[in-house]
Amino acid sequence: MLQYSLPLAEIATEFHDRLKTLSSGYASFDYEPHGEQPADVVPLGLHVNKRPVGALTRIVRSSKATDFGRAMVQTLKEEMDRTVHDIVIQATVGSRVVARETVRAVRKNVLAKCYGG
Repeated sequence: MLQYSLPLAEIATEFHDRLKTLSSGYASFDYEPHGEQPADVVPLGLHVNKRPVGALTRIVRSSKATDFGRAMVQTLKEEMDRTVHDIVIQATVGSRVVARETVRAVRKNVLAKCYGG
């Protein structure tokens, strides 16, 4: 039996997923609250076209804010469809932009009519 003192947020997101993956679902673990401790966390906000999207705001450790921001922005870019205009997706911590992606607009193919044949 192993005993560790881990932050609850880390257990809920990373440790549990890895434990189940590595053990093919057979491993389990129990935990007990160890009290409250101060943590260095920041709100990671998401802005689409300079407008905040409150539903996608997460509380993350400040050391992992850039990594989480890049992952969120990249995932959202892959899931969004291209439109008539560019869409700017930004992950922010306070007023600082930690990650940015742009979903490019669909462009009209003007050379298609120039076929000389």
